[in-house]
Amino acid sequence: GTNQKTERFINHIFFKNDRDTISFDEAKDAYYRTITSGKFYDLLPRPKYDKQSGLFDLVMKADLKNNLGVGIGGFITSTTNSMAFLSVNYETLALNSFSSEAMGWFGQSYYGGLANARISLHSGLPMTLGVQGGAWQQKYYEDDVLFFEESTPSFITKAQFYGNLYWSVGVGRHSKFQLTAGYGFLKDRFYPNNNVSFIAMNQDEQQSKLGQLKLSYDYNTLNNIIYPSKGVRLFSEASGVIGEQSYSSEYYP
Repeated sequence: GTNQKTERFINHIFFKNDRDTISFDEAKDAYYRTITSGKFYDLLPRPKYDKQSGLFDLVMKADLKNNLGVGIGGFITSTTNSMAFLSVNYETLALNSFSSEAMGWFGQSYYGGLANARISLHSGLPMTLGVQGGAWQQKYYEDDVLFFEESTPSFITKAQFYGNLYWSVGVGRHSKFQLTAGYGFLKDRFYPNNNVSFIAMNQDEQQSKLGQLKLSYDYNTLNNIIYPSKGVRLFSEASGVIGEQSYSSEYYP
């Protein structure tokens, strides 16, 4: 159920350096490395005994995902919070595989978007380089009305924009290191009180600019994500944040 490119990818993960024999532990590590790529619906390995060599042949049945996916949705409410949703994702399967995804929410009171892309690098250790960006804005009205509001301006508007670049490397089957650098911009616009003229006055505005550098380590042998009965989870993180904030107002100069 695979093409030649997929077979080359699986053979490289399991039999790197052109070997034809691997140990059970090496096969287990390669199996988890293959399925955590997110490129397969299912990967079913089956050992087959070879009487002549006295070894086992590893036979695998792979169910590969489509390269392109599209999703649509949304919900309708009795207020101004109704919105539509759209998502698109594209991914390839190769020794240097690429994955990307973009999604957006669209409505009168809220809109937002998120996009990310990552490449899995051809290296001895599982390694990923990725970038992510997002933006959203939400409006709050003084009075909530049915379905649509156009006669009065939004009383509060909150917006956020951010992006980050990360590098992640797997260490064995259970742990990984990740280094992340990010930047964020937050903006809030609002009227200081209810006793102002919405037409005569501009809104107050507060802005925050933030930068962050983070290093994390995650080790996980839990047998279940939600209700584990054995295993251990160790997570450590060191981060630093720097930023600045500004505030402008006509009502409180």
